[in-house]
Formats: sequence, C-alpha cells, structure tokens
Amino acid sequence: MCSDLRLTNTVFVVGIFHGYEKPKSLNEFLEEFISELIPLVNEGLTTSEGEVICVNLVALICDVPAKSFVLLFKSNNGYNSCSKCIITGTYIRTNGIHGTVCFPSPNEEDEFILKCDTLFGENYYKDCQNGVSILNSVPNFGLISGTPLDYMHLVCIGVVKKIGNFMA
Repeated sequence: MCSDLRLTNTVFVVGIFHGYEKPKSLNEFLEEFISELIPLVNEGLTTSEGEVICVNLVALICDVPAKSFVLLFKSNNGYNSCSKCIITGTYIRTNGIHGTVCFPSPNEEDEFILKCDTLFGENYYKDCQNGVSILNSVPNFGLISGTPLDYMHLVCIGVVKKIGNFMA
C-alpha cells in the first residue's frame, strides 16, 4: 500500500500478491516494484500540468515474519534476529518443556549497539543476514531506519502472551 500525503491524503493499493506459499525469491518478487520505484524516486512524478512531485519510500511497514523476508533477515526466533541492534539472543526456558529466545542486556549499565543502514546494505551483519535485499537499491531509503518495529508481534503476542502464561 502507498500513502499520498500531498494530493489526496489517502492510502491506496500498489500491488497484491496471492499464493499458496511464500515466494521463493524476494528479489525476484520485488523486482518489478523496485524497477518502477527507482525512477520515481530519482526523477519524481510529473503531473498532467507539468508539475514534478517528489516521491520517496519513507517506511516499509511489515509484521515480523514479512520484515524478515523482505530484508533477507534471520527469522524472528533466531539468536541474531534483532533488526535494530547487535545482540545475540539467549534461550530461556519458560517452563519445563517450552522456551523462547530473548535479548536481555548482559549488564544494566551496558548499552546496545545499534545497527546502521549503510553496513546493513553492505551485508556486514552476516550472522543475521541471508544476503542483500533488492530494497537496498532504492535511493534515500534505509533498510534499518525505514522498517519500524512490529507492535503486534513484539508486544501483544510476545510480551503480553508471556505475562498471561506466567499468571495462569
């Protein structure tokens, strides 16, 4: 979906995918979209009146599994799957049978080291990346800074579900 903030302030569909399984290649799946987007970002969109409207990809809104797919990132339950900082997860048992990967700070005074768009685009974080996404070719778009965290999976399904399990 796309949001037009200047002309009509509306959201509209850019493309729809339907299939019985996830596409095999992300770069092949997004190739047509990216090949149309890059000239729009570089040159703008010319209206029928001759006015040039700037076009930018500002954010890519995805849930955690989709974000993992479009960034060619490890899945959300992997040890190095944090998309915002450099940290290795720790497997913590929540009861005798089940457990989960968490990302606790080693010490209270330690700060997390944030990942940066430039290094991510160069496949620097090899322990969490599975290659370079075609989205890296979009001008003025940061793959780390342009993909916000997913509230539903991180808080509602993650934290709130865990709290509910502890209270039961």
